[in-house]
Amino acid sequence: RVNVVLHALDPPPAGVPYIPGSTPPTWVMRVSQALDPADHTDLVPTDPTFKNKNGQRVIVTINGGGDSAGAGGGQNQISLSAGGTERTAALATNSVSFNQTLTAARTRCGGNFGMVIDYSGSINRAPNPSTTMDTVRTAITAMIDTFAGTPVKLELSKFGWLGAVLGGDATGSRYFDMLNETDVSDLKIYVNGGTTSTGVVTTKIDSVNDATNWEDGLYRMFRNTDGTIQARLPQKVIFFTDGIPSYDRLGGVAGQPGTSAAPAATQSADDTGLAQPTGGGYWQRSWNRANRIAREFGVQVDFIGVFAGADTAASSNWTDVNAGYHLQDWKKGYHDVWEKGYHWKYERNRNVILERASGMKYDKLVGTTWVQEPSSANYLLFNTNNDESDGWRVRTPSGSASSWSWSTSLLTQTQYQASNTTADITDGFRTSVNGSLSSTWDTVLQPEYDGSNTLSNSNDGWRATKVYSTPFDLWEGSTQSAYISGNAGWRTYRSYTSTFSAWEVTTEAEYIAGKTAGTDPTNGADGWTATKVYVPPYTSYDAMRTFSRTNREILGQLIDPSGLVDPIKDAGGNVINAEVANMYSSSNWADVKGALKAIALGQCGGTLTLQTRVNGAPAGDTFTYTNSLDNTKVDTSGAYRSGTFDFAIPSGGSVNPEIRQANVNTLIHYTPANWSCKAAGLTVTPTTVDVPGTPWDTIQINIPANAAVSCIQNVTWVP
Repeated sequence: RVNVVLHALDPPPAGVPYIPGSTPPTWVMRVSQALDPADHTDLVPTDPTFKNKNGQRVIVTINGGGDSAGAGGGQNQISLSAGGTERTAALATNSVSFNQTLTAARTRCGGNFGMVIDYSGSINRAPNPSTTMDTVRTAITAMIDTFAGTPVKLELSKFGWLGAVLGGDATGSRYFDMLNETDVSDLKIYVNGGTTSTGVVTTKIDSVNDATNWEDGLYRMFRNTDGTIQARLPQKVIFFTDGIPSYDRLGGVAGQPGTSAAPAATQSADDTGLAQPTGGGYWQRSWNRANRIAREFGVQVDFIGVFAGADTAASSNWTDVNAGYHLQDWKKGYHDVWEKGYHWKYERNRNVILERASGMKYDKLVGTTWVQEPSSANYLLFNTNNDESDGWRVRTPSGSASSWSWSTSLLTQTQYQASNTTADITDGFRTSVNGSLSSTWDTVLQPEYDGSNTLSNSNDGWRATKVYSTPFDLWEGSTQSAYISGNAGWRTYRSYTSTFSAWEVTTEAEYIAGKTAGTDPTNGADGWTATKVYVPPYTSYDAMRTFSRTNREILGQLIDPSGLVDPIKDAGGNVINAEVANMYSSSNWADVKGALKAIALGQCGGTLTLQTRVNGAPAGDTFTYTNSLDNTKVDTSGAYRSGTFDFAIPSGGSVNPEIRQANVNTLIHYTPANWSCKAAGLTVTPTTVDVPGTPWDTIQINIPANAAVSCIQNVTWVP
């Protein structure tokens, strides 16, 4: 049992249907799981190298959301040995043959693999058309040789205008057994041309003047010619192409050369409005249809892309077709404001004099009637404000005021303020400077200043000054740096007006109320934004839009919508992350061979697969082998033809385990004949050491990280 706590994980990527509680979050973590040990059915599975009830390696792939493996926080794998159950039918009650309890661990190398091969006409138009397809065939052949002798079953589907399975049987499906030398040889003949072991004459895979039909190539990898799903499905699919799709099954299925009748391809609503470009080229409809097949089987299949040729550096017009989404992560825009506090200080110069015009008329309210008061003294005595609410008022003489009088005895500051209503002279009251300005200024209240100040400067004897001290009645804009270095009298706040430089989480209701109608929900120009999530429930749909996208991104979206992991090479040029790399892209055709080899070694590099044969056939009895490095064991028998050791070897390194036969005392009817070993189709010679007192041998063999080694022990039956 392993407990892993993850946080701050990526959400489902765009275009991935996701239902909480139902959809496995494969963009975060994938786990390959052994069969339930409590399951007692099918002691000998139909395909024992695909699933078995022995202990099985469990690989947990965790995506930490980073941009590279290891410390970069990207995809990393944890390899575990899952406890399985060894079962033998009709075991005698007094049997002691299972007293030995060495760990039995199945390896990551094994299972059903598929490769979809592009042989469209564009390969013939590559820089070296006479040799380019030779380069591709050589690369595929090298991959087959790498898998040879391992518990891998391999199906190849080729496509140009149409798709077809190499060596397909009556249903159209054919997996070649890499433990079987004849199957290995026949598969290479189907790739390179010749006559197979069954007398079938084949032509080599060669580029033809065909379109690029991704959909039919994938269709033939997963379905039979009649449209039914194949009985066996691959665990991994290597998708090789030199370009983007330009054709699909709506244009080519039944009745086309080289294929049997196939069910009609149906048109989806997503395909409408996506006409084929004039003169060929990238066709969005064709990509959509290929992608549906990839996603249909993508839950149980990992895709690896191999992209070669000039198109790797090109771009094409990508069309989003009415994708459904709902909104989440509603945000409200703002910008930060920094302000400095101040208050105004109002002052009057000491030489300012208060004046009133000659001939002013004064009234008092008697009942409801205004009556002129002949004495200004009574007015000045009883008037308290400059409106009529106190029952007193003053009127200017007819015409313009021509003479003015001033005296503190005639008009006090309080009386002046109670009568002055404007800053000009139209109300019959004014201030002026007696001579020149004094150096002394007296503080006054704002109403007095407002009622007398007439100039923007202080020449009229009045002035107002900003004072940056308490009380902070007013605020002026400042800068963040000044705010940081300042002390008291500064403030900052969020302003929800343009421009919007930052965002805060808000509610859906507030977003709906504030968002400008008809605008893109992700465009924050109006101060409101949300995230489109392309999973149910679908509350809105995108309008069709077209934009340029690199061809590598277009293929990558088919390979893994959650993101691509490029290969990382060490100083020797070896790919060191082949177990997680899923996109090999190069304009150099010579790199195809290295890519396919790296993919194969990502599955089987650093492994040793053993078989035991009698006269070329699997020995029916159980042969148990152990290795000296970790004392794990593997068995071979009539049911399980091979056993594979999986060694942890640093990239570029190797190990030299000693392989011992553990149950020699139970094999009294067998004698050893010889050992034969190979790697990548070439003979490897082990070191053989006699086991004293027995006819059996121990072998020691070098296992490099960049090779899959297979050995066969040939034995003789002794009655």
